[in-house]
Amino acid sequence: MRKILLVFGVCALCASGCSSRSSIPIGGSQQGPLHSGGPLVRQSGEVPVQWRTFAWGGLNSATLPDIVVGPDNNVWYTDLSDAKLIKMTMTGHTQSIALAFSPEGLAVGSDGNFYTLNYSASTTVVGVVTPGGVVKTHTAPSGDTFGTAGLTLGSDGNIWFGEYGHVGKITTSGTITEYAYAGGSTSNPYANLAAGPDGNIWAVEYSPGSVDKIVPSTGAMTNYPLGCSPTDIAAASDGNLWINCSPYIAKVTTSGVSTLYYVGESAPNSPETIVKGPDGNPWFIPFFSNNIAEFATKTNTVTVYYPPTNYGAEQALVTGPDGNIWSVDNVGGINVYILNIIGVSPASLKFTGTGQMQSVTVTEKGTTTWTAVSNNTAVATVATTSNHSVFNITSVGAGTTKVVVTDAIGNSFAVHVVVQ
Repeated sequence: MRKILLVFGVCALCASGCSSRSSIPIGGSQQGPLHSGGPLVRQSGEVPVQWRTFAWGGLNSATLPDIVVGPDNNVWYTDLSDAKLIKMTMTGHTQSIALAFSPEGLAVGSDGNFYTLNYSASTTVVGVVTPGGVVKTHTAPSGDTFGTAGLTLGSDGNIWFGEYGHVGKITTSGTITEYAYAGGSTSNPYANLAAGPDGNIWAVEYSPGSVDKIVPSTGAMTNYPLGCSPTDIAAASDGNLWINCSPYIAKVTTSGVSTLYYVGESAPNSPETIVKGPDGNPWFIPFFSNNIAEFATKTNTVTVYYPPTNYGAEQALVTGPDGNIWSVDNVGGINVYILNIIGVSPASLKFTGTGQMQSVTVTEKGTTTWTAVSNNTAVATVATTSNHSVFNITSVGAGTTKVVVTDAIGNSFAVHVVVQ
């Protein structure tokens, strides 16, 4: 289920404050998803299946998880309670790496290794984990620590991370350098950051409610006020930074001008984690809810996606290597939202005799070509038409069969056919 809602631009902010207030009209259409090939989680079954869930591979439910795409095109995520780093293939199989510490936050370095932080340490300790399971740790020199950990790969090839009072970077050789926040924060509980489209690092300061631009080569930092309390940040395909800033989502240009969009009604809880989705838009998790949401940057609308009610509260998400949205919930599930969903109408056909013909029409966002095959041609046959979205089904003999409509990446829909 999805629900699309209009949100409003509240104000554009620079150092001088709010300068405008206007509503943004609904309009335009959304881009289709992008796919990178390889093994995919697909729609399958007798009805459209938009959600899949896999057991996440840990003994305990997820606590403060983070999830990324690894260099092997699988998803990897932190298991804080069990002190593990877990790999999941696109078919839901897991393999874990035992750590000597509880990991929080996760990023893939330019060296193909995983970088995470030691949740239990009293000072910041960066753990570096190879895909083969070799682990090294490096302690930050300042003695600072972190709240909600954020790490990202910078344009300089280093991993950048947030602390209570600093933005830090660690080189692939293990050297750590730290820079005090330009906004003066010394207790930043949501120390999240992102690599910007301008090549700089952007970091949020929960209090005093601002965002910092950091030049990777020098550590020079510029602070821009937001007028809200930010918790997470991501770069989207429109060339801007997008920030969860309860109850708003803030758009920040690379020159530091910000616009706030109120999403409190459309996403029933405050927005939390935010990432760049497969269509280039920012996707986010409404705080401690079992749904995910997307902000369409071209139309300034929010679409909320509701999984089955037995799913837990989503806590972390990522665009998977298959072009779907992958998330970690708090009841031991890795949930996959499948973007390419085939709809066929009608979903079932009944013929009163042989030699009769009926048509079905296929719809699927971002797709225009499908194949259709009858499982039993002695009961019914299927033929293409000049309209690629329409298939003609002809009754041949009494019985039942299925006509399976499939797209190029393996999503399928079964039409039930009965011939009397």
